[in-house]
Amino acid sequence: MLPQEMAIVSLVAGILSLMMCGIVAAIPAIICGHIGIKKADRGEASGRGMAISGMIMGYASLAFTVLVFVLYMVFIVFIATAGVGIYRYGSEAISELVRSEVENDPAILEHIGEIESFELDISDTAAAGQAAEQPGDPSPLAFQIQGSKGEGQLLVMPDDTQNGGFGSATLILSDGRRIPVDMMGVTEDFDLDMDLDFGDLFDEGDATLGDEATPVESDASDSDQADSSAEEASEKPAE
Repeated sequence: MLPQEMAIVSLVAGILSLMMCGIVAAIPAIICGHIGIKKADRGEASGRGMAISGMIMGYASLAFTVLVFVLYMVFIVFIATAGVGIYRYGSEAISELVRSEVENDPAILEHIGEIESFELDISDTAAAGQAAEQPGDPSPLAFQIQGSKGEGQLLVMPDDTQNGGFGSATLILSDGRRIPVDMMGVTEDFDLDMDLDFGDLFDEGDATLGDEATPVESDASDSDQADSSAEEASEKPAE
């Protein structure tokens, strides 16, 4: 009886590759399958069918493993891209909000001038958080600011009360000087403005509807007067 070692090894490795071993067993299944098929074709061994089966299972397991790896890499790239996009959008929104609060501050106008660049510095923000006195203490947000007169770093301390928004801010110039900057309490002002805008909108809408109702009544009265005049004109010749 001709030997079947290669065919048996290929079949067993192919089964294992589909069950749990994946690429670790798929490669031996493919190699032993090819060797078993060649030996069977030359008449040196038997078990050609087992060798073919093992080789096919090895290729299937290898293809599945490669597909899973590719999908995993695509998922990782997608998550990384989405994270970068969310971070960029969030940092731009925060930067624009803080910039609108400090761009007219006297200290900013004196030392920075008209703001040309205002960006959140995540590395300096992380460093400020690590330098907090105790874990859980509020840490400032660090912004790199450049203007027509100079540049520096703005440290903005979040408001630790229930009002939210921002509290105090400090401008650090390139020469090391630290200058306090006033913050206006962004959250409360924003909500108040929104309430006023909606109230004005409703008031304007009511006034508009009231103005539009008057001409309709006037048109109706005009049409009634025209009808009565026509009836009087038709009755006079009959008399």
